[in-house]
Amino acid sequence: MGIVLEKGLVPGECIISEGANGYSRTTVQVVAPVDTVYAPGTVLGKVTATGDYVAYDPDAADGSETVAGVLIYQATGTSDRVILNRHSQVKSDVIVWDETLTPAEIVTGTAELEALGIIAR
Repeated sequence: MGIVLEKGLVPGECIISEGANGYSRTTVQVVAPVDTVYAPGTVLGKVTATGDYVAYDPDAADGSETVAGVLIYQATGTSDRVILNRHSQVKSDVIVWDETLTPAEIVTGTAELEALGIIAR
């Protein structure tokens, strides 16, 4: 029996195109819960009270129920990370949505990405 290697998502794998000179990117504070790793391509929301970015959660009532960007690099704990937050195209089959989201919630989130200027293809 051979060895099977599994490759996780790599930084920036979700990006099709973005604005020149870092226009589409910004550095933000990302806060992942304990024992949680946000993969590259995770769709994020922004907590209004703290300004922290967390996984998009349409059932929340703290600001993270609205899409605010797409994570480019893996994140754990509290860390400064680069996200896409405007003028870009991403691979719809590579961006990462919370596994508990319904198809309708993903459609809504995708529309919110588009409102930011992030087009999922």
